[in-house]
Amino acid sequence: MTREELKEEASNTIRKMVSAHKKAPLRGTYNKFLGNWSTGKNDIIKAATAHLKLLNSVSQMFHGEDIISFEEETVEELPKVSINNF
Repeated sequence: MTREELKEEASNTIRKMVSAHKKAPLRGTYNKFLGNWSTGKNDIIKAATAHLKLLNSVSQMFHGEDIISFEEETVEELPKVSINNF
């Protein structure tokens, strides 16, 4: 795949994600009749992010650079707490 094809695929993925995100419920709901969960907003974001990361991996393999950048997830440390003995 060319770099331009990968960029176009990433753009299409983002468009589909935004469109589906608008229509999706905040939380997935369980359908007792079908026995499955509906797709919620968070599920849509996770799926689109996974696809975009795959496209980045393909771009790295073929072209040596990313097509989209993600913010690094940082884990905040909890403050140190000490208990005073009386």
